[in-house]
Amino acid sequence: MEALAPLQTSTRESRKVAAGTLVILLIVGTAAIFRFIACHDEFWLDEVWSYEIARTMTSVADVFRERIDNNHPLNTLWIYLLGESAPLPLYRLPALLSGLTTVALAYVILRRRDEACGLIGAGLLACSYPMVVYASEARGYAPMLMATLIGLNAVDRAARGSRRLISLELTAATLIGMVSHGTFVFAYAGMFAYSLVNAIPIARFAYACSWHRRRITHLLRHEGFPARQDATARRSCDEHAPASPVAATNRFGSVLRLHAGPIFLIGLIWYGFYRNMGIGGGASESLGTILKEATQWATGIPHFPIAILLFGTICLLAIRYVRDGLLVFNLVAGIVAPGGLLALQYLSGDWPEVLFTRYFLLSVLCFNLTIALTLGRLCRLRSLTDQHCKTAVMGLRAYWPTALTVTLLLASMAGNLIQIVPFLTHGRSHYAEALTDILARSGDGPITVGGDHNFRSRMMIDFYSPRMLKSGPVTFHSIDATPPQWLILAGKPRADVVRQETDYRRIRTYFDAASPAGSLSIYRQVRN
Repeated sequence: MEALAPLQTSTRESRKVAAGTLVILLIVGTAAIFRFIACHDEFWLDEVWSYEIARTMTSVADVFRERIDNNHPLNTLWIYLLGESAPLPLYRLPALLSGLTTVALAYVILRRRDEACGLIGAGLLACSYPMVVYASEARGYAPMLMATLIGLNAVDRAARGSRRLISLELTAATLIGMVSHGTFVFAYAGMFAYSLVNAIPIARFAYACSWHRRRITHLLRHEGFPARQDATARRSCDEHAPASPVAATNRFGSVLRLHAGPIFLIGLIWYGFYRNMGIGGGASESLGTILKEATQWATGIPHFPIAILLFGTICLLAIRYVRDGLLVFNLVAGIVAPGGLLALQYLSGDWPEVLFTRYFLLSVLCFNLTIALTLGRLCRLRSLTDQHCKTAVMGLRAYWPTALTVTLLLASMAGNLIQIVPFLTHGRSHYAEALTDILARSGDGPITVGGDHNFRSRMMIDFYSPRMLKSGPVTFHSIDATPPQWLILAGKPRADVVRQETDYRRIRTYFDAASPAGSLSIYRQVRN
């Protein structure tokens, strides 16, 4: 029987690996289905705007000459290379592939901690409503998040002693991230902080020993662990003990060498493109609205009181149970860097002209990683109590970590699915659908259409008209001039509207799941 023990252990491990592989394939497959369906709905304003920027380019170099915040260089370059007549889903291919890669990379990074961490993290990102939305539109947010995890994977491997292609991986991630979206600088600040903390021996020593002291005290007092665990903790502290000044200097120098190239690259791209960038405009969101919506996105809960409760619960559990350098990255990239920049801009009187919740997608990613670390740790705590807790009353004490993990995970994923289903069902934009209805309900001859936002209405109508109309021109007509025959209005639908002393009656409303306005309605002129 003793001879069979290693074989049985090996068989169990093989089954665990096979089960984990199957689960991660199902997770990535689910993520692909969500994003693939979403890629086939209509372009919204910013995507059309990116298309128009690419259409005016005459060479690849022009991608960096259009210094406006709606120009995400990597995305604009892809649109330019495809040309003007490609199918719309093809323009979204980089975002789709980036979104799936982000899910897989989260699993790779978190799996180094624990298999449960990896699966939870991948599952959360696969079913995250904002991740589905922005991984299915022709913009630079999804490639930026993918580049973030590529870089994080590099610094995480470096922190664990690996040196294989680390510098090349980090530099490539920096290049992709910076030409995808400027908020990558927050992610890089988190990567640098993570490397720096791992390079400072006294920080690593204090961090490790504070965790082990608290954990051993808890185990000895409440769970009856044997005294040998104390020796194990002391050995772990010894491994993180401060090295000699020479070793510390060498370690710090290796961090600077690793990050020198990417930092230079960030400075070069900032100076060549992001400096003195123009602002395209738009109705900026208030800071309170952004914080509220970002909390809802990060937790997956669409109702703010429940979202803030889940957010606080995860934060308290992370402080109590998680001791991982990855939290340094999450804290700096998700909160300290963007919050610090906003604070500096406020103090200097240079508050951003426009601010949107989507600028904080990186914070959403970081919090999802924190959720995975926390719930993965609770799963590990469950296994510890199973092995060593002999005094639990009716087994309840042994099972509370699992019950809490399942409750929090199901709450987050259910909240996300509540938002994903309407989004996949109704889609976004609906300008093409509105123009189709207008054409079907109009007679022969030219058709004039106006809207509540001249820039948006003109751009959307000019984009979709040549692609979908086989007869009868549809032209934009400013509401400030002669009243048009039709109106396309965003926001809460009304039965009738009056513009320039002209009555319009609502004909149809389209639900826009991804727009703050919530819906798009068409109105027909009923009296001149």
